[in-house]
Amino acid sequence: LFGEGNSQGAIIMPEANSRWEIHLHQSLKSVGEAIRENCEESQRKEEISEQNNSNGSFEDNTVDQWYYEINRRFSWQYPHLKAVQQVAKTSVSELKRQNSMHSNEEVTSTSIFSKPTDPMIRPKFLQTTQQLSAAERGTAMHIVMQHLPLKELAMFWPTLSQNEQIDYMHRFLIKLVQCEILTEEQRSVIQPLQIVHLLSTPLSQRLFNAEQILREVPFTLTFPSENLTNILVQGVIDVVIIYKDEFNELKAEILDYKTDSFQTNSETEPEQILQDRYALQLALYALAIERLIKIDVTRCTLYSFSLEREINISNELRKSIISKGSHFL
Repeated sequence: LFGEGNSQGAIIMPEANSRWEIHLHQSLKSVGEAIRENCEESQRKEEISEQNNSNGSFEDNTVDQWYYEINRRFSWQYPHLKAVQQVAKTSVSELKRQNSMHSNEEVTSTSIFSKPTDPMIRPKFLQTTQQLSAAERGTAMHIVMQHLPLKELAMFWPTLSQNEQIDYMHRFLIKLVQCEILTEEQRSVIQPLQIVHLLSTPLSQRLFNAEQILREVPFTLTFPSENLTNILVQGVIDVVIIYKDEFNELKAEILDYKTDSFQTNSETEPEQILQDRYALQLALYALAIERLIKIDVTRCTLYSFSLEREINISNELRKSIISKGSHFL
């Protein structure tokens, strides 16, 4: 390393007795990528060469051969068409809607629920008053029931007169508005007497005496479809009542609130209409709870605020729906 002061790239330092040469090398990663790219390019060239040798040159192919090849490529179809037609993710509400479409009898019996398409709604700042839709009124009622203090009510509710119960509900709704849980518009469409009636049914005793009340329970589960692929299903359960049976074992009841109104001369009983419309929904809810918290569901209940009564979905009905699951999944 001495005596090379005239070498290209050398820096002369009179006081030093040696010198350094710095070489910048590519990283091993860069070298590896370059080698891999070269190998892939060589492999592609070999495949193209082999294909040309097997098929002959462009000029050697006859018109019939080219026609056959072009037709084969343009006529190709994906071999799993059922999987394409089946959604990978859906909601319980959408499955319920599809089930209604596949059942002519159910579509006829539930046609009273169909409403004309709402016109374009103006923004709030352009409206002097806003009228809530049926869906929005239902949402308001669900909010109230979600925040109803059932444990507190269980201690004194039966001792109140009906007027005192109605007065309590008035004050409770006002409190929800003050806490900004409800809007004033939502409060105005809630009838306290409807809630009082619910709390006077046998259902209220099951709510008051429950070991645990789960409200607005979200779930996400996979269900098998008829083409053997899994579908991701999402939903939210209004209420799950956890209680102990006579053998001191934990059981569950599914409760779903309904605010559907009935204005029809249909010969079908309203209870039957609700059963037909929502049996699938509650069957899926029950299956979800049994899978998630490993507790047997012994009862599925609809409560109709317009009818002011509870409607039972029999275990036989919901289990038959699940056993024939391919007709809705």
